[in-house]
Amino acid sequence: MKIIVRVASLHNGRIIFDENDISHEPPEKRILRGIGYLPQLNNIFPDLTVEENLELGGYHLAKNEIRDRINRVYELFPLLKERRRLLAGSLSGGERQMLAIGRVLMSDPKLIIFDEPSAGLAPKIVVAIFDVIKKIREMGKTIILIEQLAKKALENSDRGVLMRSGRIVLIDESKKLLSSEELGRTFLGI
Repeated sequence: MKIIVRVASLHNGRIIFDENDISHEPPEKRILRGIGYLPQLNNIFPDLTVEENLELGGYHLAKNEIRDRINRVYELFPLLKERRRLLAGSLSGGERQMLAIGRVLMSDPKLIIFDEPSAGLAPKIVVAIFDVIKKIREMGKTIILIEQLAKKALENSDRGVLMRSGRIVLIDESKKLLSSEELGRTFLGI
């Protein structure tokens, strides 16, 4: 996933996105092509306001388009509108995650890669984050979700890839993975 967004280097192979070889493109060009990335850590600018963080997500847009997209983010996350003038570093963990998701949505990506969006969040906030991920899917976005809460991830996905020690051990439809008793015991804790 980090190779797709070019946070890590590609050593061999190619990355094809939307029928284009993006293997050697810089991260900013990948964003313009429609790839959004929500890192697990350091995913906001704490010394900027909520609104400034969102504006950065639309850095390549005209001012009127930035305003329209910020308003769409506020529709998805009304709490961010209330906090728009606060420094992002003063937000709670869940609010920071909402802001990070909102900033990714500013570029209107076709594909969004979420790296552990529930990490370190209270259970109530995890439910809210997964509700947002569901809404984003309903908007027609493709999502790659890397998540330790495998059951929750599979409940909110079409396909699942189960990995152990960095190796793929199984790929199947999420419904099939969730209904397998053996897999439930081994991987999902159910």
